[in-house]
Amino acid sequence: MLSDYFGCYKSPQEIAHNVHNYTVPTANDSGGLVIWGNLRFERMKFVRREFGRNDTEIQRALKYPHTAVILQVNNGQHWVVATKKNLIGGDYRIIDPIDGKSKNCLATYRNITGAAYFEGTIEEVLPPMKLNYDLMKRLSGLLVICPDEHGRLYWVDMEGKKHNLGGSPAEVQENVAKLALGVSRNDLNGLPWG
Repeated sequence: MLSDYFGCYKSPQEIAHNVHNYTVPTANDSGGLVIWGNLRFERMKFVRREFGRNDTEIQRALKYPHTAVILQVNNGQHWVVATKKNLIGGDYRIIDPIDGKSKNCLATYRNITGAAYFEGTIEEVLPPMKLNYDLMKRLSGLLVICPDEHGRLYWVDMEGKKHNLGGSPAEVQENVAKLALGVSRNDLNGLPWG
């Protein structure tokens, strides 16, 4: 799921067929555990593995579009993709690879027993924008801003390529100020999402 998010999709079968991604059986255990550092993807990399529940680090990873976290749940028996911290209570919204549905983590699974963190880049090509040509020419692609499904903001250039506006509110504000130079409020009102 994360490889798809970062634009370098590998199927579960492709990952599972690489024996170097898993531990071998020993006298003390049956093997088959993921060797996180051996996972290789074109546009994402494993950063670290944590045991236990570290809400500070999980929430930090969820703030930025170039980072992602998967949670180990159900006493280490399953992994899910965290998407956001719920505003009330100590639960997280997750996408469960079993059914692909969004749900509350602790309402579905008993506990969070670990996490794995990843970093990557997201540069996807969007379909051409249907905007007034004169407006697009004046904007020169600089202030066509769109959110993704996680609410993160991107700048879309004239070719339809997305560029991250930054990970923190200060970075976004600074980048938007640079891009908005010479763009009027009427120009902004001409955008389809108003």
